[in-house]
Amino acid sequence: MRFVESFMSEQPLLGKIEQLKAEGYKEEEMYVLSQNKVEGLAIVDSKTNFIDASGHLGDKISSFFTGKSVREAQFDNLDLSEIDKEQYIRDIESGNILLFVRKK
Repeated sequence: MRFVESFMSEQPLLGKIEQLKAEGYKEEEMYVLSQNKVEGLAIVDSKTNFIDASGHLGDKISSFFTGKSVREAQFDNLDLSEIDKEQYIRDIESGNILLFVRKK
C-alpha cells in the first residue's frame, strides 16, 4: 500500500505522522518532501525520511544531463502517474509539504 498526501503547514503533517504510527506504520516507511526543512520532524522521530525538493548537487547535475527538472526526477522514483506527479510538483512549488508512505 502507498499513498501521498499534501499539507499546507507542519502541524497537520506531524499529526498525520503520529496517526500513521499509531496505525502501525513505521517511520522508515514515511517520506516527507518539502522545499524547506521541516523542523518538527526532529521532534516527532528522526527515522522519518526527509527529501529536499530543491535537490542536492548530484540531483542538479543529473538534471542537467537528463533535461528533467530536479523535482521531476525526484518524483520519478515514487512511481506516480503523470497526472499525480504534475499535481504534486505544483503542490511543492506552492510551498506545500508532501507525505509519501510506502508500506513494506
